[in-house]
Amino acid sequence: MKDVDRQTEELKEQWRDDENEAIREKVSNIFSDAKVTTHNEQGAVLIEHPPEGSKAQELLGGSMEIKSPWSLPDGN
Repeated sequence: MKDVDRQTEELKEQWRDDENEAIREKVSNIFSDAKVTTHNEQGAVLIEHPPEGSKAQELLGGSMEIKSPWSLPDGN
């Protein structure tokens, strides 16, 4: 029975990881010029935009935002 429980947990983790990767890919397509990484296990993503040309952003980098899966733009 322990083996079945372990397999169940592994499947749930794999499904979560697959869903999070699909969300990351969707956001990468929407914000094609930004670096998009998974932020947490619930599907939030970190979006790092490239600098827009100002001196401050040249020194510090572009803006960053964290979006939850339910707040993402449609992208269609």
